[in-house]
Amino acid sequence: MKELAKSNPQDFSVQATNYSQNVNIEVLGNIANRQAYDAATGEFEPNYETRPCQLFPRCFLIDPDTPTATETFNSRLNSFQWFEVTSSGEKVVFPVDSNGGVLDGYDVDKDGIYKGMLYVKSNGKVGTRRTMKFIGIWKDPLSGYVYRFEDTKPLGVEDATTARPEIALDSPASCPWNPLRQTSAQTITATVVCGKKVVTEDAKCKIWWVRVLDDGSKEAITDGDTDGSIEIASITKGKNGQITSITIDRNLIGDSISYEAYAVYKAEGTLPASYKDTDARATTTITRLIPALTASYLGATTRVASGVHQVQCTAMVSDNQGAIPEDTWKELIKCKWEFITKTINTKGEATENATLIGYGNRIWVPVEQYKFLRLTLIDRENYLAIVDDNGNYLIDDDGNILIERALIN
Repeated sequence: MKELAKSNPQDFSVQATNYSQNVNIEVLGNIANRQAYDAATGEFEPNYETRPCQLFPRCFLIDPDTPTATETFNSRLNSFQWFEVTSSGEKVVFPVDSNGGVLDGYDVDKDGIYKGMLYVKSNGKVGTRRTMKFIGIWKDPLSGYVYRFEDTKPLGVEDATTARPEIALDSPASCPWNPLRQTSAQTITATVVCGKKVVTEDAKCKIWWVRVLDDGSKEAITDGDTDGSIEIASITKGKNGQITSITIDRNLIGDSISYEAYAVYKAEGTLPASYKDTDARATTTITRLIPALTASYLGATTRVASGVHQVQCTAMVSDNQGAIPEDTWKELIKCKWEFITKTINTKGEATENATLIGYGNRIWVPVEQYKFLRLTLIDRENYLAIVDDNGNYLIDDDGNILIERALIN
């Protein structure tokens, strides 16, 4: 074979294209990147756990010679990353390990035309801003130049709670207490509801209890009230540390006592230090009330004392429900016995005269006075705390406040 000509050796190079780049994170589908949270129902709309939000970082390399022929470049990316950015810092979403793992609550498309697509499967939090950051890398094999695609997309959560929290006490607003028929212990329990959801022990709920004093001023009830207040026997707290109920001894409330309970519920979890008069409120006033009673007595036995025949009279107490056992009323009622006579003046006007015989549940009286006997029932009233000259409570050796009934004998 005969060679006719041969060129001289020369360098050969390919001129790399100087691309322009662009990336834009798009929300694909009809699931928006903003959520609404209703604290009353505890629901998100949309709920990313059932309907993920799809974020597609559409990447472009624009050839300046043919800008109209630009196509989505994602399938040719060498690598990509997703990050979750909050006030707490930046957290890797993908890849979380060398095997290409994805952070819980997310998923990604790792190949194909939708390479880099992020599926947000976790709901956000009210008051916590969450931003998703994408970084994609492509290295031009001709020039060796590395193109970096970076963009961010915020995910918002709005508090759409419309229901106002309501608080209720299981003690009515006006609660009469009959010590002859009802026990002295009463537990008052608060329930807080927001919409249809009971939130009493929710961490986002706060409850205040106050005692309303006789002059209208209010006194906060706290953990220490089991030591410093004579009527509060115990306090119960919920999982959130809030007082959910108080147990009182109604023997120690005087004539009456009033309580108020206030509540707030904040979806964002920022709870105030104190309540406002406009906050949800429930009240109860417990009043000691002995209904109308019937006083009667029986002459059970007789005796002769100093030559006088006497009858033992035993007091009987009853109300509209029937007879009340003596063991029930003897601490609450004092029995007064009197001998009643009547005189009539010249005008025919009668005057009643009462001679005190004595006090007690039983009494001996002369036979001739038996039919002229009157029994009067006197309320011994509720217990009172004993104080010194300076108004300080007196206590026993065990630290208990000393109490006694207003009418002792």
